[in-house]
Amino acid sequence: FSAADVLVTEGVDGGRDYTNPIWGDPDVLRRISAASERIRIAGKLAPANAIVVATGRFDVARLQREVAQLTGGKERAFHRPDIMPALPLSRVHDGPREVHLQVQVVDVTDAKSAALVHVLTAALRDRLFFKLRKSGHVYSPFVTARFQEWLDFILISFEVTEHADVDLSKVRLVDMVALSAGQITYDEVARAKAMAKHDLFAVEDDAGAYAAELAARVRNEITVGPEVRAAVDDVDKAALTDAASRFLTGKRAVSWTFGRSAQAAAKRGAP
Repeated sequence: FSAADVLVTEGVDGGRDYTNPIWGDPDVLRRISAASERIRIAGKLAPANAIVVATGRFDVARLQREVAQLTGGKERAFHRPDIMPALPLSRVHDGPREVHLQVQVVDVTDAKSAALVHVLTAALRDRLFFKLRKSGHVYSPFVTARFQEWLDFILISFEVTEHADVDLSKVRLVDMVALSAGQITYDEVARAKAMAKHDLFAVEDDAGAYAAELAARVRNEITVGPEVRAAVDDVDKAALTDAASRFLTGKRAVSWTFGRSAQAAAKRGAP
C-alpha cells in the first residue's frame, strides 16, 4: 500500500500540497491545546480501545491477567459503512505523470473467503505483471489485497513511462473480464496459489506485519495465519472463477486516472 501512497503523493501531485508531512509544521503544533489533546487521548488512546499483540515465548495466562487490569475509556463501536450504493466511482485528474489506480471491493467473512481473495489477487498480479512489463512502459504493477475494519479491497496501481505512446488503461479490465469468464489455466491457478501462500508466509515471518494484520481485524474474521493458508490449498479453478465474477466487476470499482490531458488526448487520437 505504501507504494501506491508514494505514487499518489509524489508522482501524481508533483510535490505540491499533498506531499506535505502529515504531522504538520511547527506553527500548527504550537496551536494544539492541552485540552484538545486530553479529549483525544481519552477517546482514542484509552485501554478500552487498545489492542495487545504478543509474540515469542511468554506466559499467556499472566499476560491476560495483566491486560485485564488496564481499564478505562469507552470502547469504540465497530462500524463498516456500506459504500456499495455509491459505486462505481471513477475520477480523472491532471498530473505530471500518468498513474492508474483502481480498487475492487471484496467481501471477506471467513478463512475460506480470505483465501479466495488472496489467490485472486495473486492471479491478477501475475497476469498484469507480464502484460504491463512487456509493454515496455510499466516497470511493475502493484497489486495487493487489503483487509481493513472499514473495507476489504484489492488495490491495483501502476505508473506509465513519460513517453509511452499506447493506451494501457484498459489492460487491467481485460484481465479482470478474462478471469471472471474462467479464462485461466490450471497451471496459472497453481502458480497463483503458490504466490498467495508465499505472501501469507511472509506476513507471518514479520512480527510487526502479522500484528498489524491481526489488529486490523481483531473484531471480526482473521485474514492471515495457518487457517487461511490451509484454505488456499482448497481453492480450485471453479472457486476462483466464481470469486472473480463476483468481485472483479465494474459495480465494485473505484478508479482514478492521473496524467497530462494532452498526453491522454493524443492516445485517444484527439487533435
